Amino acid sequence: MSVDQSLLAAYDRPALLTSGDQSPPVFAPVERRLAQLLPQARQTTYAGAGHIPHVTHPAAYVAEVIAFIDWAEANQR
Repeated sequence: MSVDQSLLAAYDRPALLTSGDQSPPVFAPVERRLAQLLPQARQTTYAGAGHIPHVTHPAAYVAEVIAFIDWAEANQR
């Protein structure tokens, strides 16, 4: 699978990138590249979480998503 990086970079809306600090090493360069392509993205890393923090840390994940939605709504006006 390939990703059209120019199309992705043209996305100018809010974005949220999440990861766990215990994720397999292959995911870190992907997230770094996404952050480069989406400079408006907010990034959150969950301590003690692997690749699926929404499953292993659901309360923290939901709190972050709610905070992100609040932030995005406030900054889109």
